[in-house]
Amino acid sequence: MGLGLLCVAVVAMTHVLMPLITRFVLDDIINSHGRPVRLNLVGIALTLHPLAMLNLIFVLILALYTIQGAVSFVRTYLMSWVGQRVLFDIRNALFQRLQELPMQFYQRRGTGHIMARITGDVDAMGGMITSSSIDLLTNTLTILVIVGILLRWHWKLAVISFVVLPLFAVNYHLFIRYIRAIWVRLRDKWSELYGELHESIAGAQVVKAFSQERYEKRMFFRSMRETYAHTVDLARTGTLMGAISQLLAALGTAVILWYGGAEAVRGHLTVGQLVGFMGYLGMLYSPVVTLSTSNEMIQRGLISAERVFDILDARSSVKEDPDAKPLPPVEGRVVFDRVSFGYEPEKLVLDDISVAVQPGMVVALVGPSGSGKTTFANLVPRFYDPTSGRVLIDGRDIRHVTLRSLRSQIGIVLQETFLFSGTIKDNLRYGRMEATDEEIVQAAIMANAHDFIVKELPEGYDSEVGERGLRLSGGQKQRIAIARAILRDPRILILDEATSSLDSEAEALIQQALERLMRTRTTFVIAHRLSTVMKADLILVLREGRLIEQGTHDELVAANGLYGRLYRKQFKLDEEADKRVDAMFK
Repeated sequence: MGLGLLCVAVVAMTHVLMPLITRFVLDDIINSHGRPVRLNLVGIALTLHPLAMLNLIFVLILALYTIQGAVSFVRTYLMSWVGQRVLFDIRNALFQRLQELPMQFYQRRGTGHIMARITGDVDAMGGMITSSSIDLLTNTLTILVIVGILLRWHWKLAVISFVVLPLFAVNYHLFIRYIRAIWVRLRDKWSELYGELHESIAGAQVVKAFSQERYEKRMFFRSMRETYAHTVDLARTGTLMGAISQLLAALGTAVILWYGGAEAVRGHLTVGQLVGFMGYLGMLYSPVVTLSTSNEMIQRGLISAERVFDILDARSSVKEDPDAKPLPPVEGRVVFDRVSFGYEPEKLVLDDISVAVQPGMVVALVGPSGSGKTTFANLVPRFYDPTSGRVLIDGRDIRHVTLRSLRSQIGIVLQETFLFSGTIKDNLRYGRMEATDEEIVQAAIMANAHDFIVKELPEGYDSEVGERGLRLSGGQKQRIAIARAILRDPRILILDEATSSLDSEAEALIQQALERLMRTRTTFVIAHRLSTVMKADLILVLREGRLIEQGTHDELVAANGLYGRLYRKQFKLDEEADKRVDAMFK
């Protein structure tokens, strides 16, 4: 950056020499009438014949522009290099920060908004850091040098030429607030557009299933039209500001030409001085006009920077204790000690829950939708921290252990399976990167996935799954996810309706594999179908965030509480459904 700034200074200095050369040619060489001409060049005095001096001036001009071109190239390259390194660091820092932020951050912000910040906003910052900063520095230095030269040449003309400069500032001030407001709205619209585009592509199957292609086209067209309107408004406003600046520059030039011409007629100013002054005046006004455009881009960059640093400065609600120690291999004893939690402080999702889970127990979480089952399970891997109370594993408060050591001992299978682009083997190895091929195959066998991998997929474990696993069926994706969790070999399992996407035959096989896996592990099962939790060692019944019942299946049925009513209602409906199906086939 320092070398780039030095190049900026050199370019600015070489840029202002031409009017001096023009004045010397007009006043000294042309008016010499054949007499020798004297030139002081960098402390060296040269006296030459006018024609020889013209030859020297010719060589000096070529050298000057050669130096200016070379230094300009180095300046642009260096500043662009610096700008790209800054963007590299910013994008890397953004991604690093996104990996550290808690789930609560992602729930509050859409994917499109996050993507817009990493792409469009960082690019806008790049324009500010590279081209705009170069123009700003070069033009500012040029203006300062020219102001000094003009004052020394003819202070009256200089003062007259400076009169219009405040008008440039007023023009800029009047427009920039409006331009900034438009740019803020435009960036927000682009974020919404990113979100709509992401949802439409990710939900392409749903769009086609419901024949809503026209609706999606209309929605996207509407968003694009709003974006287009803001973009045109921004261009119109910027163009108007530039046009007024050009008019002010023309006004200042006309006044100087009128007054300077009169001074030349009176003999108070030579022709060379007037021509040189006019050259410098063009160099003065042109950067001022350019500064308006540069500042417009800088405003865009600053607005985008605010949006970028909104993520970089986001504070994580789940912070790792500076003195956190790695969690040693655990037995799987999990204790909730008077735990309360709310995504918003005034609205609790879990309220004063206390429960002790012994190693190897299978714990089922049951309750109506929105009762807090998933939130309860998410506190174990510390996706969130309790608002009050503690979660302990083997007697250790999980807030005082490192997140990596905690989560490395927990396996999770979600209801909505997510697979990354890549091969089957890549997705399985995501559970444990150092796993061998033999361990991967064994995990797939335990999850009842091996057969379909080797028999139904063309390249077996090296088959591509596509984005989000679109090349696999729902049941296949779910079995891959289960195998991934098995490969992790965790001491604590969290199964969120892990068999919900399987058919009856595959579900039975997976249930057997999971039962074998759960014998030596503490397992939390989130289930809506009570048939999947009847064999659990402990059933926790939640309602509106409170633990209202706990016990085994038989105990809770006998107690005739919420669980008992849910059980009888669900199985009565299941019996009636079976009768209807039987009647259809009869």
